Amino acid sequence: MAGLRLRRRPSRRGAVRERAGPGNVHIGRDPGGTPVVLDLLDVLPQGAPFSEDAPDPGCPFE
Repeated sequence: MAGLRLRRRPSRRGAVRERAGPGNVHIGRDPGGTPVVLDLLDVLPQGAPFSEDAPDPGCPFE
């Protein structure tokens, strides 16, 4: 699990700020029984790709 960083779960209606770049892989997971609604704001430089493929970081779940 090299490079995997565990973060605290945001509180209800909380915010999560994620760093960009190939070393920061986003993995979303909902272990609860209630559906999750995400409102996202992506701030990217002009011409930057919305997403980039990254290798599997080796998390114990999929």
